[in-house]
Amino acid sequence: MIDGRYRPQARGVIPRAHGRCAWAISSRRKSAVWPAAFLFLLAILLPAFGQGGGPALLLPMDNLQRDYCRAYGLVYRLLSRNTPNVFWLLNFRGGSFLVPDDPAVIEIAKRDGVSTERLSADEVNGILNLITEENMDVVPLEMAPRIGIYLRGKGQRDVVAGTLDYAGIPFNTIYDDEILKGKLSDFDWIHIHHKDFTGQGHKQSEGDYEEGISRSLGFSKVWQMKQKVAVALRDFVEKGGFIFAMCSAAETVDISLAAEGVDIVPSLFDGDPADPNCNSKLDYTKTFAFTNFTVLTDSLSDYSDIDVPWAGPGTQFTLFPFSAQVDPIPCLLNQNHVNVIQGFDGETTSFRKSLVKKSVTILAENNDGVSVRYLMGYRGKGFFCFYGGHTPGRTEEDYRSKAPGFRLILNNVLFPSAKVKKPKT
Repeated sequence: MIDGRYRPQARGVIPRAHGRCAWAISSRRKSAVWPAAFLFLLAILLPAFGQGGGPALLLPMDNLQRDYCRAYGLVYRLLSRNTPNVFWLLNFRGGSFLVPDDPAVIEIAKRDGVSTERLSADEVNGILNLITEENMDVVPLEMAPRIGIYLRGKGQRDVVAGTLDYAGIPFNTIYDDEILKGKLSDFDWIHIHHKDFTGQGHKQSEGDYEEGISRSLGFSKVWQMKQKVAVALRDFVEKGGFIFAMCSAAETVDISLAAEGVDIVPSLFDGDPADPNCNSKLDYTKTFAFTNFTVLTDSLSDYSDIDVPWAGPGTQFTLFPFSAQVDPIPCLLNQNHVNVIQGFDGETTSFRKSLVKKSVTILAENNDGVSVRYLMGYRGKGFFCFYGGHTPGRTEEDYRSKAPGFRLILNNVLFPSAKVKKPKT
């Protein structure tokens, strides 16, 4: 049950299937009566892959996958072509994908360096049997989400845009003026990255670009425009949208929401002083994830006490092992081939655990005991996910060697595609 903190379920820690033979081990198990869950999975998959549950094509996502990021791209392209019978196997071999056995798919996978395994009907049945007996689940993927990235134009790039380019997943850009003109409705999923929604230009002098947009929209200050943009993003989520924020965006969008209508910007950045009583005027009910934080108006580098600064190369964070059957949504977001991931720096590196709302689900914590790297929550009909740090890597080789950090981004990209029900908690 999602209650803001992970509580180990009665099933215990998730057993992960390792290697190519996991399904084969399960297929040799004998049982006189198939459990109801197995019959339910057969009802889902038999129409998809024919009598006997196969054949099918597996995109393994354990240590046998050659290119994790492009495997997500392949799945996205299948969905964009309305390919039926695409499934996500939660907790099975690192969160593998099951797709139709199609020569065209195999050819695309070979071209992109994506590992595949052809499965017989018996092998598919073995997987289904294992899934019902272990802490796993089958999630149908039904549509390709319309992806928007908060950037000034198509020529701009951030870390997530680069990741999607590498994976082969298309997106469009959207910025302040378009958001305030109602263009968020053109998207299902919005990403915001290394952005400052407080109107301080990343604690530097305001840029001409933001000032020009704010004046053209009738605002006298950039912070006034940014607060309206933050509210529009929150409204987008409340109406059923999905937002994924990294780095400074995750911290500053909540600061901006709490400070709606209040000047928190020092004179160094906009020419007049911040409201001296601004912290007493913050309204935390308006935020996504954080509460009881303090805005730092006297700092030349930090926005608030939400951020826990980079502790060095030894920083690691651990993904919580959620139950696929009890907590399918956080489980989906944490699919990976490893549980412990190397940390990375950012303008906002991590989130202070004591300031995370109780209604928010923590997905991963750092090894420092005080900070959170990754979290999710609901707002109205929609969903948000925050991920600390700027980038797991920058080169094509990084997309492969540092894939665990990138996989969390790509789990979020496919999340709107998944037919998963929000728990009634």
